[in-house]
Amino acid sequence: MVHDFLSRDQDLERVEADRVVQHLVPMVLRSSGLPMDAVEVQLETSPVSLPSKQATALTLVVNELVSPRNMPSPVAGAGD
Repeated sequence: MVHDFLSRDQDLERVEADRVVQHLVPMVLRSSGLPMDAVEVQLETSPVSLPSKQATALTLVVNELVSPRNMPSPVAGAGD
């Protein structure tokens, strides 16, 4: 998924990291099978251009951080 996402860009020497993060986070959440209202995400990004190798590393890290398997489970009885 990450490679496909990055390969959509015409210029693979440099990648706009803010755009990548803004598109990748919702894509990972949609692919997780969670209902879209199950998780609230607020992104604040700034324009940053990265070499493609660093952008690839960034997308792998973001993918792992956003992946629902890495999110804490709700605690039984919490919020009751």
